[in-house]
Amino acid sequence: NIPLVRKNESIKHILSTLEKIKNTYESVDYVYVIDQKNVLVGVVPLNDLFNHPKETIIKNLMQTNIITISPDTTLEKVAHLALKHNLKQVPVVKLRKFVGVVSSKKIFSTINRELNENILHFAGVHKSHLDFSNSMEIPMAKALKSRLSWLVLGLLGAILMAGYIGLFEETLKNHLIIALFIPTIVYISGALTTQIQTIFV
Repeated sequence: NIPLVRKNESIKHILSTLEKIKNTYESVDYVYVIDQKNVLVGVVPLNDLFNHPKETIIKNLMQTNIITISPDTTLEKVAHLALKHNLKQVPVVKLRKFVGVVSSKKIFSTINRELNENILHFAGVHKSHLDFSNSMEIPMAKALKSRLSWLVLGLLGAILMAGYIGLFEETLKNHLIIALFIPTIVYISGALTTQIQTIFV
């Protein structure tokens, strides 16, 4: 629900129409120019209407080199195009006919969601948790399911390490001082892993 005009209309007529029904529009960042067959032929940023004489015909202002998308374009690609070409909205066309726009609100929310997802992925957060903005809201069953494989793997690693240390039981009995280094080694390996994760994130 956005402003649609014909290329032979004047700025005065367009501004008058916008003033009358301004509350019915979802967005007025741009004015879109269409022909009789509903084909998008141009676009004019709303600010440009105020920077020219009101008698100016819209076809003299409209940009004809328009970035458009099809209805099946992903929101991620739309957001990328909007950032690349500094657009507040991206018009949608199907078989050259104008069908609507992706609003700036939707573009910003997509960028925000993608940014959050990327940050969480870098932090090692499982994809199933991305539906929750607060980690404390994740259901216990879902949290356990996503971490169970890592818990089992860690347990197997601990059992293997305990068995390996057990091979040196006699040596440890005779040289008890060596056993004191085991917690230190475990601590250093854990601290090192934490520092690597922190740098990476």
